[in-house]
Amino acid sequence: MNVVGRSRDIVVHMRNGGVIPPERVRTLFEPFHAKSAAPAHSTGLGLGLFISHEIATAHGGDITVESSVAAGGTIVTVRLPRTENASAEGFNHPASDVPPPAPHRSSG
Repeated sequence: MNVVGRSRDIVVHMRNGGVIPPERVRTLFEPFHAKSAAPAHSTGLGLGLFISHEIATAHGGDITVESSVAAGGTIVTVRLPRTENASAEGFNHPASDVPPPAPHRSSG
């Protein structure tokens, strides 16, 4: 995980080594879609990423997912503005200059 506080926003990058298929990435933030692709033993409702995205958007931020072998796995980026009166329309400060965390390396 990498957390960067900038003057206008806070950016959090989380990385794991797995790759999500492109067709799943497109629907990750839709309600109940994660549940349909989850293992049978899963007890989740498929609402966690949907709710997280709604909360970030309501605060003028966003959540994005990049997942590929080239990216080193899956990177989830959360951006939240530092203003008290943030709106989704007013948030246009990309975090492209904030590097994501480095991939994990096995020590064994």
